[in-house]
Amino acid sequence: MASVVDLLSLPSLDGATIAVGGNGQSKQVLSANVMAVPDIAMWAQPGDFLITTGFIFRDQPHIWGDLVRQLADIGVATLAFKPGRFVEEIPIELLQAAQKYHLPIVWLPEHVIFSRAVFEIVEYILNERTTSDYHLMSLMRLGLDHGLTAVVHEIGRHFNRPLAVLSSRGQILANEGFDDSFLSQWRLGNPMPEKAGGTVKIMTMPEHTTGSTMLLAVGPTSDNQPSHQGDIYIIRNILSVLLVHQEITLSVEQKYRDMFFRDWFHGHHYDNHEIESWSRRLGIHLPSQFRILSIVSINKALWEVWSQLVEMEPSLAARGTLVGDDILIIERSDIVTSRIGGILDALDVSFVGGLSAEHTDWQHVHTAINEARVSRTIATEKQGSGFLGYDQLGAELLLHELGKNPKAAAFCRSLFEPLLQYDRQNNTDLLLTLKTYLECRRVKDTATQLYTHYNTVLYRLARIQEILGVRLDDPEEQFVLQLGIRMMPYFEK
Repeated sequence: MASVVDLLSLPSLDGATIAVGGNGQSKQVLSANVMAVPDIAMWAQPGDFLITTGFIFRDQPHIWGDLVRQLADIGVATLAFKPGRFVEEIPIELLQAAQKYHLPIVWLPEHVIFSRAVFEIVEYILNERTTSDYHLMSLMRLGLDHGLTAVVHEIGRHFNRPLAVLSSRGQILANEGFDDSFLSQWRLGNPMPEKAGGTVKIMTMPEHTTGSTMLLAVGPTSDNQPSHQGDIYIIRNILSVLLVHQEITLSVEQKYRDMFFRDWFHGHHYDNHEIESWSRRLGIHLPSQFRILSIVSINKALWEVWSQLVEMEPSLAARGTLVGDDILIIERSDIVTSRIGGILDALDVSFVGGLSAEHTDWQHVHTAINEARVSRTIATEKQGSGFLGYDQLGAELLLHELGKNPKAAAFCRSLFEPLLQYDRQNNTDLLLTLKTYLECRRVKDTATQLYTHYNTVLYRLARIQEILGVRLDDPEEQFVLQLGIRMMPYFEK
């Protein structure tokens, strides 16, 4: 890219020197223009090499200070002044303001012809841009191969500036040269803190998929040259192109991952060689010991939950997918589910999930999925929310399997139907009293649990025995009733 000092070597600018602002001589020049109107600040662009004789402000030297400030804010690369014809010397007000706002002022000798200078500057920039395009392509390749961090490192090194890209939530996506503690002080919409040696400039970059905003922070150079708007403009464009390209690539890769997971999880048979080949090609890490996690949401759409999970924990995109009625995620056997649970809680998602037993053969993935889903179903029926592992099911697994048997359902129905019918007709809940008594085993504890008088519980238990034709002090009949009570959740659907 063309810098101010590079252009001073052009034949048309022979003899030109930097009057003040020499620490800005490395500023990048993107275009050239002649300053011939008083409202030039409305037309100036980042990276402009502005040339003037000072004619328009020859009788208003006090205006130079404010104009220089505006040009510096815009990111003009330099202001080249040709004194002699209309203004004998470069105004002191201009030089002082340029020094203050770090805008290089170039003194032009009398022989400089503006039209020739503009032509040569533009020609030089175009030639440099061709080379720059190759550099951009190499940066894009670097980004695709090694990620955003590598690109930010390379751009920061190229421009000799601290550089960081952050999400709108303030998450640091890539950082070259800033202290993390400094970046953590602000979020989108908050004022930027000052950094010693200059002000950090901020620019937003849209994320095309989500519609949210990414933040670009550019700091001063190592020699304390403030952030130059032209630099920021170039850096932003490079990163925007890269991010769009990277986003498209990642989107395609994720679609292939989802297709693979869905085919595999839905029952398509892959041998171990095919599984290893696909996982290597799609960047999926398959641990040697694994569990499958099945999650459903109670209060939010499942696709929304999955999108938010991946946003908060990007590695999940290569370990799971949304499959039909649940989210399936591959977990290492030694990983606890509390982290995912914590993320879901932070997202205000009410959820229930099941975790399979540990497996070591990927041919058993469908077994693991079934275990995870059974665990999730039992978690729903037993505790209503949270996670439950297959290894924790115990007798509940047998009861769940019994629940699939029509004869078991008929048994439960015939056992409790008289009591259920009585409750419906009399607006009572004797079934709850029976459940509580079978859990507590004592009338006093049952009364305490139900916040009911002792004698009332005695009366209810007597009615239950009468309606069902059972004796609650008979161990055999107690066992039958307990079995029926434990099986009931699996038939209530």
